[in-house]
Amino acid sequence: MAKTSTVNETPTAEAAVFRKLLRNASAGGDSTSRVQRVMLALGYSVSMTPAGFPAFQRDMMHKGIPVTVWVMTRDTYSCPVSLMDPVFVGLYTTEGPLEMVSNEEYPRLLDYLLKHHGKALGANADTTGTGN
Repeated sequence: MAKTSTVNETPTAEAAVFRKLLRNASAGGDSTSRVQRVMLALGYSVSMTPAGFPAFQRDMMHKGIPVTVWVMTRDTYSCPVSLMDPVFVGLYTTEGPLEMVSNEEYPRLLDYLLKHHGKALGANADTTGTGN
C-alpha cells in the first residue's frame, strides 16, 4: 500500500516558504477565505476574465510561451470558494490577440493545485482526510 501521510516527514524548503507566504497572506487581513489565501500565496490574483467573469489569474510559461492562466468554477463562472469546487482552467496568450492556448477541467480545485503546485503544497500530503 502506498504511503500518503507526511506527518513525521520534514517539509521541503519550497513547502516551508509556501506556508510562510500563507501565514503572511492571512495575517494581512486582505483576504478572508482559505481559498483566497492559498491562491494569493501561490501568486494568483483575483481578476476579471476578458469575458467579464471573476477568476483567479496568474501569468506563467506554458510550453515555452508566456500565458495567462484563469481558474474559475465550472458551473458558476466565478472564483472557487472551496478546495472541493470543480474548476475550469484556461490558458491564454499574453502577446498579440487574445487566443486560448489550452484548457483543462478538474473535479476539484485541490486536484489542479496538487498537479501544478505540488511542491509548494507538499505533494505527498494526505488529501483523502483519512490520515493515511
